[in-house]
Amino acid sequence: MATTTPKTTAKTAPKKAATTSAKTTPAKPKAAKAQTTQIELTLATVEKAILVPVGVSLLVRDDVVSTVKDIAGKYQAPGGFEKELKRYEKRGATARTRLERQVRKQRTELQQDLRKRREAFQVAVKDNRKLIEKNVESFRKDLEKQSELVSAQLEKLASSAQELVTNAQGLIS
Repeated sequence: MATTTPKTTAKTAPKKAATTSAKTTPAKPKAAKAQTTQIELTLATVEKAILVPVGVSLLVRDDVVSTVKDIAGKYQAPGGFEKELKRYEKRGATARTRLERQVRKQRTELQQDLRKRREAFQVAVKDNRKLIEKNVESFRKDLEKQSELVSAQLEKLASSAQELVTNAQGLIS
């Protein structure tokens, strides 16, 4: 006899059991229900506190196993070790070339900066030298004028003194 009965799945079976048991059991008091809810929350928190570190450790283990398998695969293959060495050598050579290029660039920039500073210093020295020479020449000309004035005044004073001496001798004799 082929009768068709509805199949209950694993998902629907607990729902039916829960709905039938909820109907048959008498209603719990609110205090007992609140206490049950608090216990369930505490149990859920404890369960999380236990399951999180376990899950993290399993993920880390999977990552380590994957990394080790990758490395082992690279080096176990025929010529794999040499291939990896050549790869590392090429990468090192590229890094060295990049560093050398950067050092040359910095050296060139430093040389240009020093050249500009030296030229600016030489210009400042030349300008200062011209200014000093101009001031010295001006001072020399002023000194010459002053000495000419002083010598003229001295000659005038000497001639006045000579006249006084001559007059004084004339009066004495």
